[in-house]
Amino acid sequence: MKIEHIEEFLDLASTLNFTRTAKHFYITQPVLSKHIAGLETELGSQLFNREKTGITLTDFGKALLPTARTLVGDKDRLLEEARNLISRNDISLKIGYLQGAAGIHIPEIQRRFRAAHPNISVEYFTYEFNKIFEQLNNSSVDLIIGGLTLSLADGAYVIRKVYEDTYFALMRADDPLASRQKVSAADLAGKTVVMPAPSFFSRDIQATREWLCADENDINLVESVHDINVAPLSVKIDNAVSLTFGHLAPFYGSEYEFVPLDGFDKTLDIAVIWRRSVEKPFFEDFARIVKQVIEEFGY
Repeated sequence: MKIEHIEEFLDLASTLNFTRTAKHFYITQPVLSKHIAGLETELGSQLFNREKTGITLTDFGKALLPTARTLVGDKDRLLEEARNLISRNDISLKIGYLQGAAGIHIPEIQRRFRAAHPNISVEYFTYEFNKIFEQLNNSSVDLIIGGLTLSLADGAYVIRKVYEDTYFALMRADDPLASRQKVSAADLAGKTVVMPAPSFFSRDIQATREWLCADENDINLVESVHDINVAPLSVKIDNAVSLTFGHLAPFYGSEYEFVPLDGFDKTLDIAVIWRRSVEKPFFEDFARIVKQVIEEFGY
C-alpha cells in the first residue's frame, strides 16, 4: 500500500470527481482508477459507489476517512522531523532551471530558501527545453524548474505547478501589429513567422502550424529557434514575428512587444519537478518558495 494512493483516496473523497483528482496529481484518469481499485483490493471492500450519475463514498469509505487522514498526517510529521534532522547537517542540492521560466527570480528564491535551510548549499544550472529533463533523469540535477513538455503520468515524478504560461507574438515595437490587443493568424499574412525548431520544443508544433494556416495566409514559416536568444535576433534582423512564451518578456526589453494570440489556446505549465525515487523533505519547501516568489512578483 502506497501513501500516495491514500492521498489520492482522500482527494477523491473530497472532489468525488476522477478527472479533477487525476489533474491534482498530474496523472491520467485511468491511472487514478487503477490506484483506487488496487487500494480497494488491498483493503478488502469498495471505497466508492460508481454510478452513471457519478461517484459517492461507501459507508466503508466514510469509516476509513479518519484513519486515512491520520496516516497522511503522520507522513507530514515524519517529513517535518526529517527536515529538522537534515537542518543539523550540511547537504547539497543541485537545481536545473529554464532561464526564461525562473531566471529573474533565482536570487530571491535562493534568499528565502537559505533562510529556511541555512545548512543546505545550492548550485543552479541553466538548460534549454530540450535538455532539462535529460539532466533530471541522469541525476545531473536533483530537481528542475521547467515546462511540462512531456507526459509525466507514470507516477515517477512529483510535480508542483508554479504558474501557467501562454503563447504570444513577439515583434519589434515599431511593427504595425504591436498596437493590437490580439494577433490572429490572418493578421500575420505575408509575414515571416519564426517558431521553435522541432528538435528544441516539439510539444505544440503541429497545433501551431494548424493555427497559422501558413499556406492559406501566405506565411513564411521558419522553425529555427534553438535557444531563447534566437527569436529576438530573427525578429530584429528579418522584421519577423516569433511565436514564444510570455515568461520570456523580461529578457527582451522595451524594443520588443508581446501581443497575445487570438484563437490559440495552448498553454504551458511551469512546475518544480523531481523524481519520486530521490525525493528529499526540503524539496517541497523549495517548490513552495518558488511558487510564493512568482505569485508575489509575477513571471
